[in-house]
Amino acid sequence: MDNEYYIKYIESNLYKVSAFIAGIVFILVLSASIDSWLEKLIINTQIRFSIYGATLLIWTCFWLFYKYRLPRNKKGKVGIVVAIHAETNNEEIRLKNDFISKLKENINKEKCGEVINIIVLKNHFSEKLDDIGKGLRLHKNIKGHFYVYGQVKRRSDGEKKYFLKLEGLVAHRPINIRTQDFLKKEFVSILPKQISFFETFEFKGFEFTADIVYLAARYITGIAAYLSGDPILAHEFHSNLQGEFNKFQPLPPHLQVIKNKIPALLSDEELIIARHYYFRNEAGNLKEWLDKSLKSNPNNYGGWVLKAIVDFLPTLDNNPDTALESIKRARRYASATHEWRYSRAFLYFWVENYIEALRDCENLKNKSYHSEDITIKEVEDFNLQLLKENPGKIQLYFWLGYINLIKKRNLPLAYKYFSKFEEKADQTMDLLKQKSNVYLSQIKSEMKLK
Repeated sequence: MDNEYYIKYIESNLYKVSAFIAGIVFILVLSASIDSWLEKLIINTQIRFSIYGATLLIWTCFWLFYKYRLPRNKKGKVGIVVAIHAETNNEEIRLKNDFISKLKENINKEKCGEVINIIVLKNHFSEKLDDIGKGLRLHKNIKGHFYVYGQVKRRSDGEKKYFLKLEGLVAHRPINIRTQDFLKKEFVSILPKQISFFETFEFKGFEFTADIVYLAARYITGIAAYLSGDPILAHEFHSNLQGEFNKFQPLPPHLQVIKNKIPALLSDEELIIARHYYFRNEAGNLKEWLDKSLKSNPNNYGGWVLKAIVDFLPTLDNNPDTALESIKRARRYASATHEWRYSRAFLYFWVENYIEALRDCENLKNKSYHSEDITIKEVEDFNLQLLKENPGKIQLYFWLGYINLIKKRNLPLAYKYFSKFEEKADQTMDLLKQKSNVYLSQIKSEMKLK
């Protein structure tokens, strides 16, 4: 322990100018003391002095490297930078042996270790990092993504106690400033502002702190991956995370809030993965990830909308009635969005329930929501593909005409689809024909057609 203490003492003070001067003096004294002996081996005075000068130069370069050189995050890794300043050598040894080692152990025991790179700053760098501005300046060289910084002190409070003060900084790319602010708030919310424990429990105290930082790292890195468009990596970070929270009994309130968010996060990630497989026509993987999504969060609106598609598609479950039931569930969890109305209107057209289909059309006329244009494009592409495979579903031309007239205001396309509908419609579609006649007259009037 004594050797470790003295080595740490030298490391902790090596960056100081006094240490540099001491090194110079030591080299000069050593050179003077061995010069008479070295003269017997190397007679040439110029060569001997060159050796002494080279030694001084090596020491100077080493000292400058130690004092100013910052570690740099590895390319392709999520860098988590730990910069906790310790007042004394003893605190620094405890921090390194207990806190840092436990944090690395936690990271490496999961797949996270393949993605995360833990960067521990030397104590003299950590001392400078006491606000966000300084942290961002250091970030220019380190290129980390998340920073945990603060102080560890040992004080008497009846008995000797350790006090840890922790702060968080997010500098993740490629995400916008607003998203960075959101990540920072989430990161800071999971990190305790201050932790204290008696010296007699220092090992458990440092491990407890490492466990919290580990949870924060997994949680925030997963969200950042999700927002950066990598739901598979996000899912790897968040899966089994709820179980990690069970280490804390009782669970602190701020951690309970985070734990409660995990099911919805997992569900959204699983839904994006399911949609990925949907567009790749991989039915098995699509159903597997969709089932996971709805199991993680049975109230996932988007999950039920996608399930309705899976229920309906002839190449999948081929059950429009079950699809309508899924849309009922989606409607229950919708807030200010109306994708479910497009899905339900389509399904009613498909099963030839034209009264209900027209009722949904009328409701859609007065509804709008964010990113509705994306929904409209997906609906149009979906219906055109179905018409290629099912040319007898003439009523879908009416539906396409309506979308182009009311929502897109694309009169030429609306005219084309309504005309095709009227050309092929039979007497079972008289209700729709009455409407299409009116719409065609309206289009002709607006386009000044005869």
